[in-house]
Amino acid sequence: MNFRIALAVPAISVFATFSLAAAEDNQPFGADFPHLDNAATGQWWTLGRKEAKDDNQKRPPKNLIDVNVPRNEVVAFAVYTHDRGTLKMSAQLFPLLDDEPRRVRLEFKQNGKWRQAASALVRYPGWSAH
Repeated sequence: MNFRIALAVPAISVFATFSLAAAEDNQPFGADFPHLDNAATGQWWTLGRKEAKDDNQKRPPKNLIDVNVPRNEVVAFAVYTHDRGTLKMSAQLFPLLDDEPRRVRLEFKQNGKWRQAASALVRYPGWSAH
């Protein structure tokens, strides 16, 4: 059986989508740590690596990974377990943009058609769904 995880845009989740996006804090770790995980929090897509003007100036560290992936590839990976008919899954996403839904859905392909089996809210910070 094939399965896929996709971003959901059902009418039911529209209210939850906007209220969650508005509630996200640009500094989820507090004012004492404004740059902690800023590659995935706040307006992460606007941050670029600034070049130093001369060799004596310190440069910000280069990001280990580019988290600004194509928007149809925001699911980084998923892990699952299956026990006595119960499927448990956790999905790790790349950071989402402000206008993207904060809900994922699990779909199974049955008889050539994709059918939704479950949906979950995306947790912030961390960009995970369970």
